Amino acid sequence: MLATGDETGLLKLVRISDDVVKSFGEQNREKAIVGFAPVTRSKFMLARKDGNVEYWELAYDETDGYDLKYLRSTEVGSSSSGVVGLYSSEKYDSSSSLVFNEEGALSIISHNHTSEVLKSTVKGPISAVSSCAGGGVAFGGRENDLTFFDSNTQQVIWNAKNVPYDKLRLRVPIWITAISFFNAEQTSLSGGCKLVTGTGHKQVRLYDTRTEPRPVKSFEIGEYRVTQIQALSDEQNIYVSDTVGNVYHYDLRNGRRLHALTSSDGAVRHMATYDDESTMVCVGLDRHARWHDINSQKHIKSVYLRNRLNACLPMRDDHAPAAAKKGTKRSRQDDSDGDERDEESVGGGSAGSDDLEDVDAFLGSENGDEDDSEQDGDSDEDDIEEEEDSEDDDEASEDEDELEDEDDEDNQSGTD
Repeated sequence: MLATGDETGLLKLVRISDDVVKSFGEQNREKAIVGFAPVTRSKFMLARKDGNVEYWELAYDETDGYDLKYLRSTEVGSSSSGVVGLYSSEKYDSSSSLVFNEEGALSIISHNHTSEVLKSTVKGPISAVSSCAGGGVAFGGRENDLTFFDSNTQQVIWNAKNVPYDKLRLRVPIWITAISFFNAEQTSLSGGCKLVTGTGHKQVRLYDTRTEPRPVKSFEIGEYRVTQIQALSDEQNIYVSDTVGNVYHYDLRNGRRLHALTSSDGAVRHMATYDDESTMVCVGLDRHARWHDINSQKHIKSVYLRNRLNACLPMRDDHAPAAAKKGTKRSRQDDSDGDERDEESVGGGSAGSDDLEDVDAFLGSENGDEDDSEQDGDSDEDDIEEEEDSEDDDEASEDEDELEDEDDEDNQSGTD
């Protein structure tokens, strides 16, 4: 199962075995979903652009299968750019979450029924945030270098230093756009930690807070700025995405590019791995959720979700019957044409049937059809923007019922 949030405010639940999609909420760009934070294995919190925070639960019924149940909501009092979970040693057992915005306003929200909100402020602007065990939070942005914030004391406890001047004796500009911890569940700021960052100036940097405030390694990745980074627990392998949809596999030991995964047709806005790090999912401007096998570096499948996606949350199917975990075989088909699909098959796969059977068995997906699956609409992927800087150009239309088709009028923007 996969939960996704898009820029029109819709929450969607994707059943991977047969690409059935259920949609929740009403379309409103002011209520765009900007991020997810897991609370337990079956519960999660989402943050919306307007500052509203909602709690949802994954429910299972023998007759209707999987569904999402709305629990409650609260307000943080300011606009939101994202959310991260705060936990002790297990990300699926968090007692609170931290909601942030670009200006540096932080809101720590307790997960109990009172939903107590603690306010704090740090230096902005903030472009990227990530969390680790013990309530540690790392953030950074344009001319705002990597900083560690302790959510327990609400104090900044560590600041990074910029790299030395370049060979022309010029200062190297700062612009952190992505942050990822190694072994976030076993890492705490008090004991030191390792993490990797990506920048808007096409650099990847490795930090170790136990050694020095400057990065211990830095290298450039290509022609376009970094949008997301996913670090694996082995502390050697990372996946880096850019503004034109490329997803590259790098070895941190030598900064060498090992593989290039099947690219998207627009910037990747979020990447996430499943628990055993054998499968990774990417979402972004091309309106697809794409699954990749990390071991074989192959593209497994993709599902078309009609709207540009901001965030995703992999969810485990604990209640799926054993028969459903065998998956459904599918023939190879091209998912890049954006043609209409029927009600119960919203996305097309691009891997062979054996690959799909293997990943469905791993993901524990449920088989079968659902009557209320989302119907697919027309898409025009030729005009998908390559840059996130122009993602709001299509807000001119007043009719929210047609929001799913507004993206066809977007202008392609250049890359950095």
